[in-house]
Amino acid sequence: ELIGFEDTKFTESQYRSILKLLKAITARHPIRYILGHDFVARPKGRKQDPGVLFDWGRVQRSISKIKPPIQFPPH
Repeated sequence: ELIGFEDTKFTESQYRSILKLLKAITARHPIRYILGHDFVARPKGRKQDPGVLFDWGRVQRSISKIKPPIQFPPH
């Protein structure tokens, strides 16, 4: 889990850590979806993380060569 706030950008170190973790997990397990708390928490709106400042596109581009492709929620 990344520690952050909805109104604060994530650091380079945090992105490096999450990308390293995602690559290790996807090498071992057939992951199909990656979602944030904001997408799955109920009732809707209860969780706001990782927030609008999280760069989902960066994460998606970094692991785009994984097969089968991993799906991300619309943000």
